Amino acid sequence: MKLIGKIGIGMVALTCVLVLDGFIGYAIGYQADVKACKTLTRAEVIDAVVADVTHPDKRIFNQFHLVPSNLYVDREAIQIGPTSVLAPLRISSEPDRQYFAMLRCSDLEDIEYASD
Repeated sequence: MKLIGKIGIGMVALTCVLVLDGFIGYAIGYQADVKACKTLTRAEVIDAVVADVTHPDKRIFNQFHLVPSNLYVDREAIQIGPTSVLAPLRISSEPDRQYFAMLRCSDLEDIEYASD
């Protein structure tokens, strides 16, 4: 077999290994989220969001210099799904603006935010 053919087969094999590795990693993470969501409580979600938002390194919120009493996480509106959580929150200095915290159930420190 020529060198070009061997390189081509090697590239295909490497691509297959990388795709399989990504799929296995995703499947493991998905299963961890499903398992964690079954036992997750709203109180744990609130604690995680408040700790994350009041952390001084949070770029989206550090301009407000927040403390826990400045936040309102709507306990009844928290939605715990099969793999993730959506938690609406408000900041006392911007009462008309609602933010949304989106968390993975298996990693409560992996939080993304959006606003309306």
